[in-house]
Amino acid sequence: MNNKSVFVIAERENFDYYRAIPLWEQQVEFHPLDGPTHSIRQGDPALLLIDCGFDEIRGLSLLHEIKAARPDIMVILITDAGSEDTAVRAFRLGVRDYFKKPLDLFDLKVTIEKLQKIRMAVGEKRLPPITPETAKPVGASERFFPAGVDIPPNLLRVVRYVDRHLAEQLTIDQLAGEAGVSRFHFCRVFKKTLGMSPISFLAHMRVERAKALLRKNIPVSTVALKAGFNDLSNFNRQFKRQIGLTPSAYRDTLKQ
Repeated sequence: MNNKSVFVIAERENFDYYRAIPLWEQQVEFHPLDGPTHSIRQGDPALLLIDCGFDEIRGLSLLHEIKAARPDIMVILITDAGSEDTAVRAFRLGVRDYFKKPLDLFDLKVTIEKLQKIRMAVGEKRLPPITPETAKPVGASERFFPAGVDIPPNLLRVVRYVDRHLAEQLTIDQLAGEAGVSRFHFCRVFKKTLGMSPISFLAHMRVERAKALLRKNIPVSTVALKAGFNDLSNFNRQFKRQIGLTPSAYRDTLKQ
């Protein structure tokens, strides 16, 4: 990659904020959110970061324009407002990841490093499509939806409910009640729409919550409880199944 491998589109007053990320040093080129996009579309960025602030419509329009002209460019979208609808539309348009502020710069740094390595190895055109299995949300349910699928409002309501009550012992009957449908109908529509069962969705969300909590100096047993696992062995098993490491080993990688 050249020394301008990351392009950032943001309000001018946010440029210094992104310059502060030590990962990039001189590997970044800044473009104002209200500026022309021809230089971006004609350039060769390895990664494009769009911070649209509260103007989600502008951000999505910009994403659509750039991906239509350059589908090979990997894009991360960052918003101040953020909603499930915006996340769904962004993934449909081909965004590789989605962040809602307040922004965890560590998560952003890790995501950028991962995407840069992927592009260097295989290139965007050879990347697999985003699916519920490959999309890895970082502590937020809105980055979990598959692209190209209309999400019914009652399922969006369920996802928001799960995100707020993840530490509780949720049941399928509770979630079906939140969706306003029968248990059978809820399970069928949920799996058809999101590509996984509600139980699998809960497990994934809890592991993602646990990943965020493991960055804090609290015992692993406390992390398990706060993420909604009331059994430590089940927590270790689910975490290793999804991440490939035990919670303790994952925490060690963060220290490194």
